[in-house]
Amino acid sequence: MEVEVKKMELPNRKSLKLERTMLKFRKELGELQLAHKAASEDILVLLKKLLESDGQPAIETIKSLEDLNYELDNDILLNIENTLETIDGFEINTVKVDTHLQSLKEEQDVIKDLELSAKNLIKTAAIADHSLKQQEVDNLKFLYDSYTKIANNTQKKLNDISEQLQNQIQKVKKMEVV
Repeated sequence: MEVEVKKMELPNRKSLKLERTMLKFRKELGELQLAHKAASEDILVLLKKLLESDGQPAIETIKSLEDLNYELDNDILLNIENTLETIDGFEINTVKVDTHLQSLKEEQDVIKDLELSAKNLIKTAAIADHSLKQQEVDNLKFLYDSYTKIANNTQKKLNDISEQLQNQIQKVKKMEVV
């Protein structure tokens, strides 16, 4: 009596799908991180230009600042937030999404404050009272320093998430071998 042995095909493994998904998340976050870095650096350059100007700051600088703020707030940060929430939906436990989302909200708040302060500085340029202008300059300097720290913190957190995703990808790859 001869027993026929059939070769069984392995089903498409969930770990492969998870690995591809995490690679996609990592790529999306990498692209968003680059866009965030470029936009935040441009914002800081424009703010520095406003702070260093002795006379009337250019309206074009404010318009550029508004455009960058809009892009950062409504495009880049929003997409980062959506990607992080999607990662959280996959329950990748090593990524602490809630703390990162709070950091993004803080950055959005500071961006709005920066724009308002820059506009107020423009308005005070026409006023003869230099103490009011100095208050706005001091306020903008404070916000500039705050935003510098927050933008750097966001970059650091995005790096951390990327590293955590890479570690998870490596774990999934090891599962494939087993």
